[in-house]
Amino acid sequence: MTTLDTDLTHLREQLRNATADDLRRRTRRGRISRFALVPALVLTGAGGAVALAPWQGAPAPPEVQRTFDADRALPGGTSPGLPGSGAQLVAVAHGDGHTLYAARSRGGWCLTVDTRAAAGPATTGYNCQPRSVPEQGEIWFANLGGGSDGADNVVSGRVRGLAQTVTVRLRNNDTVVAHVGRGGFFVAALPDAVLNSDDPPVVSGEARNRAGAVVAQTHLPDASQ
Repeated sequence: MTTLDTDLTHLREQLRNATADDLRRRTRRGRISRFALVPALVLTGAGGAVALAPWQGAPAPPEVQRTFDADRALPGGTSPGLPGSGAQLVAVAHGDGHTLYAARSRGGWCLTVDTRAAAGPATTGYNCQPRSVPEQGEIWFANLGGGSDGADNVVSGRVRGLAQTVTVRLRNNDTVVAHVGRGGFFVAALPDAVLNSDDPPVVSGEARNRAGAVVAQTHLPDASQ
């Protein structure tokens, strides 16, 4: 090996080491925060771009955050240990034009659904639970559908376990499949057939992992009895 070859080998090793050190300095959190602020776009056949749901981990739109903060600041709106006014909402799940946002604290979490893509209000309000809800192997539902319009006719919640999908069974025996997002949260639209339901249309849920095995399930009490 010539002196030039030796010098080039040494230089390549230095470059590899410097690159590795630089990558180690870039924390995963820093990378995610940068990507989360980039709108998700897809090119259509005509060459145009259509906006899709925000990246999971992206902050909620200002109007959604303001509504949540205002609601949590009302008398009786705050709960000890749970996220309060000012807690950052981030996207945790998407489904059928709806985005589910969650705020977390050491004591628990709060959910709100952004329904601006459907007819109706900007959000479905909020629901907060301690961090112990749901228990392992259970599904907890925040929204049960049956509202007077499509904006309120959604199912949302959280599953504890390595779940990929939640199959929701309705009172009319229809089923809806929701994809589980960040932190076990999920959201999906329900069919128009259950609009204006006297009782909540959701009666049970079954969560499955990537292999198709059941990892969590919940049966809700029958409100009609």
